Amino acid sequence: MAPTINVGETRRLEIDEDDTERLRLEVDSSGRFEIEVRGIDGFDPFLYVYETAGRSLTVIDVNDDGGSGTDSSLELSLRPGTYQLEVEGFLGQGGECEVQVSRVIDFF
Repeated sequence: MAPTINVGETRRLEIDEDDTERLRLEVDSSGRFEIEVRGIDGFDPFLYVYETAGRSLTVIDVNDDGGSGTDSSLELSLRPGTYQLEVEGFLGQGGECEVQVSRVIDFF
């Protein structure tokens, strides 16, 4: 089972060349969330977000270079449930990155 990342937490990952790393995200209440993956020392991360239902996974979004420079970033409306984040290097690149999940707060 993939390690868990909580909302408000930052996790550092080491991605091997031609490999992926996965994190499990548990969402307790509906809302908008930002998922950021920041590459370290030139690493170019590619992010996949899956919704889990039993043993099946459904891709709900993917991102490459949506953040600063070559970093990945997504803002998603999520319902309560379990999600899987998958990070790989662009074109199979290996390296290190930081993954952060935060709740987006709307100010009206």
